[in-house]
Amino acid sequence: MALVAYMVLRFLIGSFAVYWQATHPTPPPPPTVGFGKLPAINLPTSTKVPTSYKLETANGRLPDLTDRMKVFFMPKKGPSLFDSDTAKSIASKFNFVFEPEILNDRTFRFTKTEPLVSTFDIDIRDRVFNFQTDYLNRPDLILANKLPNNYDVASQVKSFAGLAGNFGPDIATASAQVSYLTSSGNKLEPAVSVSNAEFVQVDINRRPIDGIYQVYTQRGYVGVVHAIVSGFFSGQQSIVEAHNYYYLIDYGQMHTYPLRDVRTALKMLQAGEGLVVNPGKTPEAVIRQVSLGYYDDLDGQDYFQPIYVFEGDGDFLALIPALDPQFVQSNN
Repeated sequence: MALVAYMVLRFLIGSFAVYWQATHPTPPPPPTVGFGKLPAINLPTSTKVPTSYKLETANGRLPDLTDRMKVFFMPKKGPSLFDSDTAKSIASKFNFVFEPEILNDRTFRFTKTEPLVSTFDIDIRDRVFNFQTDYLNRPDLILANKLPNNYDVASQVKSFAGLAGNFGPDIATASAQVSYLTSSGNKLEPAVSVSNAEFVQVDINRRPIDGIYQVYTQRGYVGVVHAIVSGFFSGQQSIVEAHNYYYLIDYGQMHTYPLRDVRTALKMLQAGEGLVVNPGKTPEAVIRQVSLGYYDDLDGQDYFQPIYVFEGDGDFLALIPALDPQFVQSNN
């Protein structure tokens, strides 16, 4: 009887210990906040916002999200005596062979007229660039209907944008978002179907951080690598517009920071703060999903920081800075 009582008591004590650990887990260490106060995310002003917001998630509530996120340092390259020579070498890979126009102390503009009138603006230090042609003024380009498939066009754009030599593995191995467009006057619109598409749009963002958190720019889903591809030409010439806004992240220099509560983020959105990338198609924005992500500024930034992401009906998309404001520098 004593042995049975001992075994029962030991079982009960063990079960209670497991229950206690499950219900009272050891709290994680506090966020490291090793970078000190961070500069505020530079979100542009929203051009159009909904008149009201309605939360309609799957359970009707805001999700329970983590209370902290990683922040990464983004190093900046200093000036070099070889910057101008490097920029000219890169431009030659895009078949720009004439001397550039110097727009400012770090931006060169190259031009050419064949096969399309084209400009190539490059930051000689960070190697980000804008490549633009007059393809919208060339109606003969829409006669081609042999557009490349998704895999081929994504690989083609990566190779093209990667000629600048500034890519890291977080973009070189990232997946691409492909959409089909048709021209209407001097602008592009989504194609009704692939069969009547005239151009392919490719957007590539960094791989999700920790395999979970998607990356967004001030243009929403538009990637740090963005390109328009035509089926009229072949090879490198088929890319009629391309933008490379990739800036290096030092993933080895990282600290954790506390977040503002998601309910506070929603109130900020309702008060007109943050960035409404797409207001949706109705005056009232219906929010279906709330998540955490990261903000990748197309103009460059010092730190890679988290954001709250609100998505909903009619392609509604809004971004709110996620860090606890006590760890963010005042805009003043």
